[in-house]
Amino acid sequence: MSVKDSYFIRVNDVTKLCSIGKTTVWKLVKEGKIKTYKPTDGITLFKKEEVLQYFNSLVDTAKARG
Repeated sequence: MSVKDSYFIRVNDVTKLCSIGKTTVWKLVKEGKIKTYKPTDGITLFKKEEVLQYFNSLVDTAKARG
C-alpha cells in the first residue's frame, strides 16, 4: 500500500508528504498541533487526513493574510 492510499502513515511518510524534516514533525507533535497514535510500543502513526488538514490550514491562513 502506498502513502497515497494509506489511512495511517509513519513519520518518514509525513516528512515526504509535507516536505519537512523529522525534527519539525516531532516539534509539531510536542506542540500538540499534530496528533500521534501508538498501536504498540515503538510504533508511532499519524492519520494522513489530520496531517493534511493541519498543513492545509496553514496555507489557508497564509492566503487570508495576503
